[in-house]
Amino acid sequence: MANLTFSSIEELQRYLGGRMDRINQTMQTAGMKIAEQARAMLVREPTRKGPVVWQSEKQRRWYHAMRRREGLPLKYTRHSDRMSQNLAKSWTSRPEPAGAIVGTRATYSLWAQSAQYQQRMHQATGWPTDEQVVAKLQSTGIIDRIVQAELKALLG
Repeated sequence: MANLTFSSIEELQRYLGGRMDRINQTMQTAGMKIAEQARAMLVREPTRKGPVVWQSEKQRRWYHAMRRREGLPLKYTRHSDRMSQNLAKSWTSRPEPAGAIVGTRATYSLWAQSAQYQQRMHQATGWPTDEQVVAKLQSTGIIDRIVQAELKALLG
């Protein structure tokens, strides 16, 4: 696709003619396609096993005390544990006015998949972070290809 440069919104509007009103829809479509690619990467559950890598001894003690207090077995079992909110299955995407958003309602997602707050135990097992997913989408060119394809469809 050729690089186009516009010095003003008016110049862009003249170039697009009657298609200007479809820009937000085009970006929303591209955003949803990108969001689905990100969601597909975020839902991949880690396969690595091993001992839990605790952030601290205090964290380990709190966790086990909480499980005892809640009447849960001491060992966490993914998918069948009453404490699980099924993080991988909870990721969704939704359109926004000129793009899309990917999110989850799992209350502990921040500790499992946020680059800023991911706990060592989740890093050790291989949960991908939000930043890793975006970096992968950028480095593979997926974002550029999707945006260019949608703009090409708009501009003809």
